[in-house]
Amino acid sequence: MKLCIIGNGLTSLVLAKNLIKRNILVDISASSNKSKIFKNRTIGISEYNIRVLEKIFPNISNLGNPINKINIYNEKNKKEIINFQNESRQQFSVFEYNRLYDFIRKSLTKDKKNLKFLKNKKIIIEKIRDKYDLIIDSELKDSFSKKYFYNKLKKNYYSNSYVSIINHKKINNNTAEQYFTKIGPLAFLPINYEKTSLVFSIIEKNKKLLTNKKLISYIKSYNNKYNIKSFENFESFKINMVLLKKYYYKNVLVFGDKLHSIHPLAGQGFNMNLRDIEVLINILDKKIKLGLPIDESVSVEFEKSSKFKNIIFSSSIDFIHEFFLFEKKLPKNISNTIFYFFKKQKFLNKLSQEISNKGFN
Repeated sequence: MKLCIIGNGLTSLVLAKNLIKRNILVDISASSNKSKIFKNRTIGISEYNIRVLEKIFPNISNLGNPINKINIYNEKNKKEIINFQNESRQQFSVFEYNRLYDFIRKSLTKDKKNLKFLKNKKIIIEKIRDKYDLIIDSELKDSFSKKYFYNKLKKNYYSNSYVSIINHKKINNNTAEQYFTKIGPLAFLPINYEKTSLVFSIIEKNKKLLTNKKLISYIKSYNNKYNIKSFENFESFKINMVLLKKYYYKNVLVFGDKLHSIHPLAGQGFNMNLRDIEVLINILDKKIKLGLPIDESVSVEFEKSSKFKNIIFSSSIDFIHEFFLFEKKLPKNISNTIFYFFKKQKFLNKLSQEISNKGFN
């Protein structure tokens, strides 16, 4: 049994580790040797997904900073309107992308028997489909995709996400904060006692008004707890929601961010990928146990099991984004009434936390 993974991002590496633990031969091909992006990028991983990762990457949780509480603020009040807290578990953990990537990549170097990196080798999928039982394509751009996976649902948010890290004086730092400002959502995500990640998704029509100096000044106006020493360089990327309508073609299965991408306001993109990995691995385990072939039927079952859930989850994130855009136009008293109602509904608060933690699986 042999699989090929095209792409070497975090999702591809985690999937590869799961596969080789099941004695499946895996080739990894990518257009570059490393998939390190954004020096200052961080990733939030839910408590449930961390527990799943710990099974194949022992002690991986030690790399993250546990977040016990999330405070949400809006532009009108600049005070907490909603909070999420669970006494029995953390909400999620914040990981530095490159540090997490290095940890996982290093773990894979110990599995040379079942794993092979095809360095600097650009694969033409049409020429290798017969060599593998299944090809999992997570590379964001390739000619095969343009031919077979062009049909997609796409929403342009006309926004750019700016990421940075602030260095500050030592502080107990386990509460995340999200401000829905008039120019876009701003998140403070604690990395450790002295570092906090910034993710500021700015509507394009406003970005022209913000020089680097003005951007820092604007962020500082929402800071109510950090004694800031310095800002790391800002890096940015465009924000779109993309959902492929078809997940596979014969024995080629699309995966990861290529399959679906969402607005970063809730930090759920990588968590969606991890949940997809769990679904795919469960399907493979059943096939292996029953002695069934690993072929196109895996992709068929994966699409059937995950597509609807992914659409609903992605739409939920989009709804949150659109709601806060709409909320800005409401009178303050109506806005406050809505948030007061939600805050009092413990069931809704708990349900939101469960969906954020586990998705709809």
